Amino acid sequence: MFLLIFVLILVNSYADNKIISGELIILLIITVISFSFSFFSTGNNLRAASSFPNDHNLFFSLINSITLLFKKIIPWTFLTPIIPVTIILIPVLNKIVNNEQNSISKVFSVKPVYSLLLMPAFLFVQNFMVTWNTGTLHYGRTLNISYLIFLFLWFFNVIVILNYIKVKNSGKVFRIPMILNVLSYFTIIIFLFFSNNIKTAYSEVISGEAKRYNSEFNERYETIRNSKEEDRRIDKISNVPQVFFLYDITEDPNHIYNLWYREFFNKGSIALKKSEK
Repeated sequence: MFLLIFVLILVNSYADNKIISGELIILLIITVISFSFSFFSTGNNLRAASSFPNDHNLFFSLINSITLLFKKIIPWTFLTPIIPVTIILIPVLNKIVNNEQNSISKVFSVKPVYSLLLMPAFLFVQNFMVTWNTGTLHYGRTLNISYLIFLFLWFFNVIVILNYIKVKNSGKVFRIPMILNVLSYFTIIIFLFFSNNIKTAYSEVISGEAKRYNSEFNERYETIRNSKEEDRRIDKISNVPQVFFLYDITEDPNHIYNLWYREFFNKGSIALKKSEK
């Protein structure tokens, strides 16, 4: 991802100034070296070879990465309230555009065509790296990172476009008609009546379920750390929020998750208490 950033920055810098920054070249070299360590690491190759039969399949990785890209960008854009939220936030984003600090204005002075390419490029690289190394698509929990990057790039692009409009209109910022603001609030209210992850996440935070889940896990960790027993049996987590992907340990001390627990806490074995039949 950083590699893509630097390439785009270099292209934009050369297009505007006909000069290539020496500092950016050094950063680009460091990024390429760091990327190589991750891409060609022996550990990743051994892990993939032993667990994922479709790893390092170029055609499979390309097709599935592109497919997943469109499968996610479209629903993230049109099946979530991101568009009405963006409309409501435009006055706030305009304040960033109007900031006179030179360092801030430069960040958003990228040509929209370049910044808009960042989103599919970033998400494709993320998809490709996972598929290339594991031969499988994203797990649900790793898609959370992709969505976070999607949100960051979405609002980055909105600010870039607002800045572009301001420059083209001789310093006049873009204003949203009042009717669109009203419709946006109305859309968000309607959206909250449907079952979705955003509604579920907020309800679990407000109800205290997320806090109880965190407290249960912290209590479990403290119990294991303070225990003198080499073979420890612990209670099952009872408060699991619906928005979480929890793959917990089992009653079998030789299960892979249990073995990871054992290694981490340096115990003889760790497992859940036997459930009553």
